[in-house]
Parts: sequence; structure tokens; C-alpha cells
Amino acid sequence: MNGHELATKLIGVRTLEHLWLTNADKTPQRFAITSVKTWKRDLNRVHIGLKRGLYQYESIDSVEEFFTHFSI
Repeated sequence: MNGHELATKLIGVRTLEHLWLTNADKTPQRFAITSVKTWKRDLNRVHIGLKRGLYQYESIDSVEEFFTHFSI
């Protein structure tokens, strides 16, 4: 799956659950999607902005990194 296919799959998704980070009550941590950016000339390139809590922001810059950390 390239970055463009991942971006189109994330259009209707508001939150993502982390695969191995958990909260104190053993539930998976949830991240809100703040932005999804793709490039026309490079379909494998993607940037996904995430937010957790009030002040914690993360970003994902590769499709492989996305699938090793998150489930849709």
C-alpha cells in the first residue's frame, strides 16, 4: 500500500489506536488525526499529523511506520 492509498483510507477515520502503547487501565492509547498530506509526484510519500491529549503531537512520515504502530 502506498501513501496515497493510505490517505484515502484515512479520510473517514477520526481516531487511531496504538498497537503497543497503553493507558494506565490497559486500554490502547488513542490518537486523533489532525492532518494528512500527500505528494503528487511521489505517491509513496505521506505525512500524517496526530494529536494525543492537550499538548502531545506526533507525526508519521512513512507507510511502514504507520502499520507497525497503529491499527485502523
